[in-house]
Amino acid sequence: MPTKGIIDAMSSDHKVDKFNGEKDCSYKSRLVYSSLAQWIKVLSISRSTSDSTVSSGASKSFVLSKGKTLLNEFTELFPEVISWFYPDSAFCPIEHIREILLYIGELVEVGEKTDIFPCSQRMIPINSENLQTGIVTDYSYGYASGLARFIRSSTAEKDYHLVCHYLNISCRTADELYNEYISKVKWERMEDTERYEWFDPCRKRPLSDSWRLLTDIEEFRIYIVRIISAYETRYRLVQKKHNGLYVHSINEHDVRRGQVQRFLYAQRYLEKNALYAEFRLLDSHCALTLHSWLPYQEDYVMKFIAWPENSITDRLHYVFRDELRGFVKYMVANLHIDIKEE
Repeated sequence: MPTKGIIDAMSSDHKVDKFNGEKDCSYKSRLVYSSLAQWIKVLSISRSTSDSTVSSGASKSFVLSKGKTLLNEFTELFPEVISWFYPDSAFCPIEHIREILLYIGELVEVGEKTDIFPCSQRMIPINSENLQTGIVTDYSYGYASGLARFIRSSTAEKDYHLVCHYLNISCRTADELYNEYISKVKWERMEDTERYEWFDPCRKRPLSDSWRLLTDIEEFRIYIVRIISAYETRYRLVQKKHNGLYVHSINEHDVRRGQVQRFLYAQRYLEKNALYAEFRLLDSHCALTLHSWLPYQEDYVMKFIAWPENSITDRLHYVFRDELRGFVKYMVANLHIDIKEE
């Protein structure tokens, strides 16, 4: 089949349209990205062994190998998408997409966590749409946005709490979670004299550019600090009380969950210095431009329901179906990101 026929078939299956002014490379990358999500779920029910007694599911290595072969076929057909999927030669797009689907719950680990299997089919209401989970068996209705698939419904009700629960993100605001965390902190007397970098929430810069050396410390003010070594970055809370310094170490689990980034957003908000994001309409799509990375949970959600704009690893620019704008606004507003619409 000619490449145009393949593009038309993929567009028909996923209902992914080219918006006004979009370049061919971007459009084809979005089509392939959405297609790979469905293929990876299909591959996860393929038998990776000839033994018919083996339970359902496929090994991660099997899905990775077959997925790489499939992506190679796509890049041979559409070489212009290579730079979008491979921002550097060591990056593995299939492993990246597989991990997003695992985090969201579209894939589940089975056996000894070496195998994966698609989740059961469900309909999760979001605005006038239903998020369709599991493997798609009928492409005659519904549409893709990012790695996710949605179906219009006249009976669906807006239930952001249910959606957040499914997508593994909190419905609570960043400052609520930060204040709750602070209320449970166990402070310890600080004896070391390590040179800390502290986060300055009053600085009008992206979060990553708001760190400076900790020198003068105000009484009772809570500082988020970091210590960077050759092997790791550690995060702590520091407070001066009654002329003594006290510290609380943020554990690695919370760091991996992106809680530090959430706390940075909270401190910016509490200092009346919230960050902002821009929304702009692109026909039936909407583009989101951020100025700092989202916490890991929200970042995974955006990579699931949206297309990264400039490359598969882009964490600041996303395109998604306009039907999802209300939910995306709700999610970023919980981080106290002010929204500007063009």
